[in-house]
Amino acid sequence: MSKKLVLSSVYVLLGLGAITLQPYSAQAQAVGSLSYYNLTPEEQSRDYMAWKNFLEYEDREPCQHYWPPPAGYVMTGCRVHKLATEAAEASPAPEAPAPAAEEKLLPIISSYTIYFDFDRSNINPDQKPTLDRIASEIAKYHPTQVTVAGYTDTSGTKEYNMTLSQERAKSVASALTDEGVQNRVIDKRAHGEEDLAVPTADGTRNQENRRVIVDFRR
Repeated sequence: MSKKLVLSSVYVLLGLGAITLQPYSAQAQAVGSLSYYNLTPEEQSRDYMAWKNFLEYEDREPCQHYWPPPAGYVMTGCRVHKLATEAAEASPAPEAPAPAAEEKLLPIISSYTIYFDFDRSNINPDQKPTLDRIASEIAKYHPTQVTVAGYTDTSGTKEYNMTLSQERAKSVASALTDEGVQNRVIDKRAHGEEDLAVPTADGTRNQENRRVIVDFRR
């Protein structure tokens, strides 16, 4: 009789931009040819890209993945299982599906702008009324899509500004989620110093360009 594999379960906790692996239960349990599995650092390192693609999370509902787990593992609900050794060796590695096509953006029906201080991604208190209005009108009008696009002025490098615009978009999306807006309707985009509201020379500080635009689309 083969030695029984003692493995503990994986529970994948997903949040906006955050992934945490925690033990699901203290005892190992067998389910047919599957066992609840606890991912070790060595395995994660060995199949780094496969696990990275599988665990990548951005504006998706919990336990939804665009990629399958690495070969030898299967996903059931929110639990990752490791196939029995014999089954894993006999089964071919599943083909990774092509990335989902980007959803087509619908026409804009209304826009809102939130401004930022120089080199900052936190939202100023004086912008709170605008956020409240956006959340209230989302609840009232139920737009099909809500896009949150971050921008910067031309001070700083293009690479730095792209990251800064992304952080600004994340701040606004997070604030709207806190206001009760479901994150599935929010699509975050970063434009850096592209599409300036006010054209300026490179290296120019301009508050009108330091902004996030929230568009309702239908």
